[in-house]
Amino acid sequence: MFVKIDKSVKVVYEPFALQENSWGYNLTIENIGKSRLMMKSNYWQIPNLDGEFERIDEDNVKDVELCPGDTCEIIGHPPLFEKDVMVIGTYTLKDENGEEFDLHVPFFNPYLPVSKTFH
Repeated sequence: MFVKIDKSVKVVYEPFALQENSWGYNLTIENIGKSRLMMKSNYWQIPNLDGEFERIDEDNVKDVELCPGDTCEIIGHPPLFEKDVMVIGTYTLKDENGEEFDLHVPFFNPYLPVSKTFH
């Protein structure tokens, strides 16, 4: 499980195995600030065999509003990839002033059990 606090957002992220070559994730994003936030987009960056990152866009959070104290819970299943890669997720949010910022889920390998807290 990963726990990360960034700006006014707390993220709890837990990958889990579905089958031998497949995985999913539980993600909770909580607005711990005093202002309303709007979730705009999310994507995964996964390295290919050449070592370059491939961006895979998802739209499961587009225009989700988070008032102070609200949480958004997501259960997802990104595309398959090799077991020995590290993955990073990015969620773009917008605050009440129209400023966008990215929230990064730390690098992880979903096939390895982990428990870390990041600040």
